[in-house]
Amino acid sequence: MTQLAAPQRRSIARYAAAGWTIAAIVLIGFNLRPSVSGLGPILREISHALDFSPAVAGILTTAPVICFGLVGPFAPGLAHRLGTERLILFCLASLTVGTAIRGLGGTELLFVGMAVVGLSIGVINILLPSIIKQDFPKRIGALTGFYTSALCAGAAASALLTPPFERAIGGTWRWGLGIWAVPAVLAFLLWLPQLALRRATNRRQSGLRHDLWRNALAWQVTAYITALTSLAYTMFAWGPAMLQDRGMSVDGSSQQMALCFIVQAFSGFFVPLWAARRRDQRGYAMVSAVIALVGLLGWVFAPISTIAFWSLLAGIGQGGAFGLALALIGLRSGNGESAAQLSGMAQTICYIVGGLIGPFAVGLVHQWSGGWPAVAILFVAIAAIGIWAGWGAGRPLTVDAVDVGDSSEQK
Repeated sequence: MTQLAAPQRRSIARYAAAGWTIAAIVLIGFNLRPSVSGLGPILREISHALDFSPAVAGILTTAPVICFGLVGPFAPGLAHRLGTERLILFCLASLTVGTAIRGLGGTELLFVGMAVVGLSIGVINILLPSIIKQDFPKRIGALTGFYTSALCAGAAASALLTPPFERAIGGTWRWGLGIWAVPAVLAFLLWLPQLALRRATNRRQSGLRHDLWRNALAWQVTAYITALTSLAYTMFAWGPAMLQDRGMSVDGSSQQMALCFIVQAFSGFFVPLWAARRRDQRGYAMVSAVIALVGLLGWVFAPISTIAFWSLLAGIGQGGAFGLALALIGLRSGNGESAAQLSGMAQTICYIVGGLIGPFAVGLVHQWSGGWPAVAILFVAIAAIGIWAGWGAGRPLTVDAVDVGDSSEQK
């Protein structure tokens, strides 16, 4: 048998390493939502078993989202000191442990586990875009699409499968929560070889650190992600209630949410893939925001018999906007470290503001007005911010420029 020449062997090894990294990124993406979104379907059972008040139950669902944002300022610095690959591996281990211990004890372990889960996911959320930028700088759209689709698939799977899993393996909420530690273990094992596959020079990223908090383009990317995240979390938190108030059954509203998740997996793949092939992403950013808004308004005003159509639109818009927002982190960054810094800034704000202020403000407006039409005005205002920010964030510039308005920094 003819032996391959050394350059051919090195080429095959590079392709194999890249394929392994892609598979690991996809599986990690799948694991970034089940520990959180799987809580909703069995929250009432947990509240009854542990005698939670509605306020305590609300804290339980909100705590991971708060943690997503709290780690943002620290994740890039930790990655710079420890190495991005090593820090992600540690967070996958802590995600596994946090997911498992939630069902081992009472209230204390449940909340500790949720906090550990939220902190772990928050760090990984921030670092994966920098991995994509560093390893696949010419394939940002495709890799972000795979990652976004896997994330949406994980959310849909946990929302749909947690109750059946619970019934199948023990009939208790503890098993329903703990089962999601299994795919987290698999992600840990798949990522483990990255410590050997990657070059030692990449384990500690180098380069200038930029003051992105004073960078207009960074704020436009952040505002776009925050506005669209706010709309998405508002739909997750209040969408079923909107439909149920209009006469739809609980099962029917859950099915519409699942439909929205599934569609997001497809649009979250294709939109960043198509957008990354162009120098300018302003059209994609603005159209995605408009479609997401139209879908939400359909849930508020359209005949209940047509809700499936508006769920499709909402899924197309929200999945496309979220996938594009993640892609913009890489597209608007000049290198992996800039991507980590921009990701930290954007996701710190988007998860704290989008995860809390959006749903909280909707609740206040709904309580004040006694209905959903007034909430629709808030939806329009939030989407308008996203459309305005998308116009700036979609320009072919990078945050590494001293003056983001300088056209010489165009890619």
